[in-house]
Amino acid sequence: MLKNVNAPWHKTSWDRFVQDGLPTLLSERLPLAGYQVEPGEDYTCTLKVMLPGKDGEVEIVYQNVPQPDEDGLFKVEGCYKVVVPFPTEVDLVKADILCVGEQLLDYLSERLGDAPENFTWDETLAREWLPLDGWIREFLLTEPTSQFLQRTNWLDMQTHIRRINLIPILGPSDGTGHYYAPGEQGRVCPFTTPEGPNIARILEIAQGAEIRDGKIVILEDTPAKNLGRVASTVPFIEHNDTNRLLMGVNMMRQCVGDPGPDMPRDDQGYWHDYHNRFEGGSGHEPALVQTGNEPDDPYFWKGYNFLTAYITWDGNAYEDAIVISESAAERMAYPQRVELGDKMSNRYGSKGVVSQILSDDKMPHLQDGTPVELISSLSSLPSRMNYGQIREAIMGRIARAEGKPVCVPPFEAPSGEELRERLKQNGLPEGGMEVLTVGDKPLVRPSTVGWVYWGRLNHLVSDKIHFGVKPGERCQALGEGEYMVLREHGALETIRALFNTQSVNRADADTLVERVVAGPIEPADSPTPGFATLREKLAAGSIQVDLVRDQVRFGMRDSPGVQLAQSIQHPWFPLQRVQSVGENGASAEFEALEEANNRWGRMLETGAPEALVKKAKVQLEARVKVYFEQLVSPEDLHFNERILFSGRSVIATGYEYRYDQVGVPEEMAWALFGPLAAREIGVKAVEKRDGKAAKA
Repeated sequence: MLKNVNAPWHKTSWDRFVQDGLPTLLSERLPLAGYQVEPGEDYTCTLKVMLPGKDGEVEIVYQNVPQPDEDGLFKVEGCYKVVVPFPTEVDLVKADILCVGEQLLDYLSERLGDAPENFTWDETLAREWLPLDGWIREFLLTEPTSQFLQRTNWLDMQTHIRRINLIPILGPSDGTGHYYAPGEQGRVCPFTTPEGPNIARILEIAQGAEIRDGKIVILEDTPAKNLGRVASTVPFIEHNDTNRLLMGVNMMRQCVGDPGPDMPRDDQGYWHDYHNRFEGGSGHEPALVQTGNEPDDPYFWKGYNFLTAYITWDGNAYEDAIVISESAAERMAYPQRVELGDKMSNRYGSKGVVSQILSDDKMPHLQDGTPVELISSLSSLPSRMNYGQIREAIMGRIARAEGKPVCVPPFEAPSGEELRERLKQNGLPEGGMEVLTVGDKPLVRPSTVGWVYWGRLNHLVSDKIHFGVKPGERCQALGEGEYMVLREHGALETIRALFNTQSVNRADADTLVERVVAGPIEPADSPTPGFATLREKLAAGSIQVDLVRDQVRFGMRDSPGVQLAQSIQHPWFPLQRVQSVGENGASAEFEALEEANNRWGRMLETGAPEALVKKAKVQLEARVKVYFEQLVSPEDLHFNERILFSGRSVIATGYEYRYDQVGVPEEMAWALFGPLAAREIGVKAVEKRDGKAAKA
């Protein structure tokens, strides 16, 4: 079981739903004769519903209905999901909080109609009227609040399980963000929220609060308990700017590291069962400076204590550049050896790119000869005001000297005088600074140096560099922004080449490399693949689109696909009727539409009661509307293509280079320009990558 979650509201809400809410709803809409819920295997249960039939009660058994574990997690189609609660209004003091049970009850209420009185039920008709298991599974697979569990690390999972989402109330962001309300203090963490337009729209329940009976209840109203799970583990939190702390807690949820030798992984690198992640040891180490709020769990720790010097270093540690030693790089070997361009962060929002990896003897040294392991620039501290890391460095030296971790609870950090006294007691420089040496040459000024806890982020340079010349490879995407820039500059032929000739979605995309080797390429004719796809999707919705010279013409048409039992009103054009709906790719929405159409057709054929026929028609109209809404998205109306002969890399250059001197990684250069060289000197010469090929 996942330890220390402390988010019981998910399971409580589900239990209330199946034990009380669901049977109450069924009894209001149906002549319910009986109801049972039985536990099944892991993550499933069995629901039984009894209705009056011709020869007694008709029992409908719904097996393998998804249900959450004690942590509130569902397992649907092999994936872990959590249903994030949301409030009924922005004011969290007054708002009711809708957890999974309440959300499911509303979802089913919208779909379950009132059954006709004195109707004799059979199992087939009852299942068509009440596809209970299908509705619950559909909710978990399609609703925005039902989300795949984030599991980069322990904190990432914990935060997701304790999350609350204001987006269903506030609507899509207009880019201006949202601001905390006074009533949120003590109920949600002021720091655990996304950066950017969704700031304060996605929040974490504070450590001293819980969701109880549909309300966020404050159990402990202290400054430390007002923090979330992540923020409560940041020492010296009061010595940092709020904006930088927001970034810091987000970075802590992005740290990766060695899970240990005995953890089986799936194809995506995740553990087969997330519970197993917390049974063994960890390849990391606990922080020397802690807060006392860390759980007793080895998989909480995802970082390393590095002897950190806050200095500039030949320009390679300027601003967000980080220099590390070879010994430090060897400790961070998971998921692969550290490379230039990988990102790291400490607990205070100081993140940076590894710009240089030096042998230990080339790093600065303490007076006793101990080599520094990480160099971070101090130039950004005055503007970012995250001074907590400086105090951690000093306290880290104290902890190292005393031979055990030290505890610095939130908002209870020792004063400067106390730090000086403890430094003095341990025979360390009272000011926390020391003159470092490089080789046998001392630096000009003393520097702040000490042990700081750093983590390696899941922003690895190996994942950021990608390129492709064939479909299926990692080609670069170009969107509306790139298209607009090119159009404003009149680069119409470039647009034609990128969004048409080089599109991965062209039917002849597989042969582009061979055609490049053979000679110059003729530009592709209209329409672009994006336009052709849009036309196909609209055709599935009974709309015909024709491209005639420089004009686009629209009309109505029948779609080759599912013939509806009777025509219905077009969801987009009230004066038009829809007789058929085309299938544009397999989708759950289309399958639900087809099922609803078959149900309506059977009721028309069998002369079912008018109430049932009307209900079936309404359900079909709703399914057609949902299908049409997902048929064409806003992205379909904009330029958006993946481009052959393209790629993306990371800039991790030395400070002495100009912007126009940044090169292309060798593997990328061979992939993108190799076919052009092969045109001149032959494919075999390029495959050998000899000097002649390199010059070509």
